[in-house]
Amino acid sequence: MTNRSPSPETTSEALSELSSGDSDTGDTSTTFDNNSQHPSTIPLWYKKETLTYYPLAGIRPIEPTYLSIADQEPALLDMGPFPRKLVVLDLNGTLFYRSFHRNRKTIHQRPFLRTFLNFLFQRFRVMVWSSARQSSVDAMLEAGFADLRTNLDRVWSREHFGMAASEYNRKVLTLKDLSRVWMEIEDERKNAAESEMRPGGRYATRYDQTNTILIDDSVDKSQLQPQNCIVVTSFNRAQWDLGKDEELIKVMAYMKQLIPQQNVSAYMKKHPFNSESNEFDEFLKKYRKKKEKVSLKRAHKKAKKRELRQTYEDEHTKKIENILDDVAPTEDSKSSLSKEVSIPVLPASTGAESNPPSPQPELQSKHQLAKISGKRSRSGSGDNRQKLNKQHKNM
Repeated sequence: MTNRSPSPETTSEALSELSSGDSDTGDTSTTFDNNSQHPSTIPLWYKKETLTYYPLAGIRPIEPTYLSIADQEPALLDMGPFPRKLVVLDLNGTLFYRSFHRNRKTIHQRPFLRTFLNFLFQRFRVMVWSSARQSSVDAMLEAGFADLRTNLDRVWSREHFGMAASEYNRKVLTLKDLSRVWMEIEDERKNAAESEMRPGGRYATRYDQTNTILIDDSVDKSQLQPQNCIVVTSFNRAQWDLGKDEELIKVMAYMKQLIPQQNVSAYMKKHPFNSESNEFDEFLKKYRKKKEKVSLKRAHKKAKKRELRQTYEDEHTKKIENILDDVAPTEDSKSSLSKEVSIPVLPASTGAESNPPSPQPELQSKHQLAKISGKRSRSGSGDNRQKLNKQHKNM
């Protein structure tokens, strides 16, 4: 693979643009060839509509061998189990939408993301390749993948495009050249253990255009292997506000057809993914019907739970009220009661002629009763001693 060298005029234009400062400035006379799906020449360096620079290294043409393999007739593999194909996932715009408000970033997940990820991890070998910085990639993975992140084969970010340092902080077109992925996995296979090379092992399969699927919302990023990309509609603010995005469901339905294919690039060239196609209508009808049943079932279940919860609360409210009625007085109520209780002092006993005791107040506790009884006994014994002393003097 050799890069096509840009012309001196184009190089000077590119260097002029890179030294001009902000990325929203550029040569207004430059244009972009949107009609060329398979670039055979170096495009111009700046696309003003998207404020995007092209890489200084240039864009190599598609290899003839790639085109010839993609031109083959689609065919099915023999009966399974089928080897796991490699899926390369984009993040922002494909699985997530990031909003910015007052320097605060919010990450929104595309509807059915968790279902989609479970579908992939059960059937494919999955990696992430995003043009965002590693810190942004980590934030999106934390928001949407969470515990499923450990299932990823590898995670690539902006650092894996091989761009020049001067391009890293600019809005430069990032090309996802899948041959870089294939070469890295092949290098790992050379040093892999024998057990990992056996059927079902991590390195049992050699990856190339026949068994690799890129999922991205930008057709420009896949222009080196265009027949290996599922180009989805971009997930943005409008899609988020609408709240009815079903793109990932359509992708799952399409990918089920890729699992038994011998050559996915040949199948995808002849049957490209089209989000607006009627081929998903029947699948979506079944899904929506099932979803309505599930929603109705959940609604009944929630209503039943609410009813049971209310009954439970009513029954326990009565029990709690009864318990509160039997609760002993608090410390505050005890102190107030002790202030109100007057302790009677019995008069000196004169036998049968002694006055009857005054009526006693109702006592509130055994403790108070014992306390009062003790005072009575001590008071009575003192009166008796006084009487005996008087009788002794009179004698």
